[in-house]
Amino acid sequence: MVEGSCLRGGIAFEVDEVAMISVCHCSLCRKSRGSAFGTTASVRAPAFPLHIFVGSRAPWWEITDGAPQFEEWVPGYEPE
Repeated sequence: MVEGSCLRGGIAFEVDEVAMISVCHCSLCRKSRGSAFGTTASVRAPAFPLHIFVGSRAPWWEITDGAPQFEEWVPGYEPE
């Protein structure tokens, strides 16, 4: 089991199986992670239900995949 969360801890996840782990050394990954490389773990979609924040989506965009939808961020955990 792999567990994780956002930096503030307001959004957490756990998955039973990681499908693939990749390491990238491109300039965007290095800059975004503040490191010599960026590491990404991929999981299969059914193992990781998405939480979709729809409050700022375009009015013509319809989301029909059945994933949870929230109008706004959890109070205190909004992106800065």
